[in-house]
Amino acid sequence: MLNYNTHFATDIFTKIGHGIEQKISILVIGEAGMGMEELAQQIYHTFLPQRKTVIATYQGGRKTFFQSIATQLNIPLTNEKDKFFTIEQLQFEINLNINRQTVFIFPQAERLTQGIRFWLEEVIRKGAIIILFASKNLKKDIFLQMVDLELEFPSDQYIRQVMTQEAQNKGLNLTASQLAQLQPQAGKNPLLAKQVIAREALGVAQKAKPNHTQYIVIMPAIIGALFVVGMLRFIGLGTHNRGLYITSGCGVMAIMILQQIGRTKGSRKGLGE
Repeated sequence: MLNYNTHFATDIFTKIGHGIEQKISILVIGEAGMGMEELAQQIYHTFLPQRKTVIATYQGGRKTFFQSIATQLNIPLTNEKDKFFTIEQLQFEINLNINRQTVFIFPQAERLTQGIRFWLEEVIRKGAIIILFASKNLKKDIFLQMVDLELEFPSDQYIRQVMTQEAQNKGLNLTASQLAQLQPQAGKNPLLAKQVIAREALGVAQKAKPNHTQYIVIMPAIIGALFVVGMLRFIGLGTHNRGLYITSGCGVMAIMILQQIGRTKGSRKGLGE
């Protein structure tokens, strides 16, 4: 039974749980600071009593990474001569100790080296289940074998709860009105919500800044140009100036064409692409 005491949607918890039960490897994609490591830990603790479950984060050292996995699988790190296993020997020993009941959970999976990803392909062939958490889909090797799920943004209510709790942790007594003024700076990101409170505790003011570029709105200019060209068209009609009438008519059509071209949108990129 999954623990839903979390800000993550019940839906994604259910899908990950069903994926593990049905032996489907999953890639969870979400923004940095969204709490993916928290979700990974909750999945780990949920399935640890039921299955042989391992969680490991690659932090730059391949041998340390594989030793962490081996330790969780109760595999000794040394041979009979008390010498530490090499990386290849650790991989071999791990492969001998995994089965269809083994679940591997890897936060920050975009850090995994190519060699580790190739090894994971062999792990999947042996029937183990892999859950990757990453900020983007690399769309190659092991990532192509995963069913990808996009992590939904938390609700405004949860962000407010994070800010309230963080304020209490830092000894700040913020009113509901003050929290409402600070919340736009956090957006939908729990980590940014904590940073906003930390800045408030330090007395560092910061205005809310969007995380994307605001484009210049040119619609008023287009409408103004249409009025000017329309006025010239009427002047041409009233003075029987055929040249002005035709030119202004072509101008109207050109502006309308440009307006439609401006509405053209390309394919939208998914999260992390």
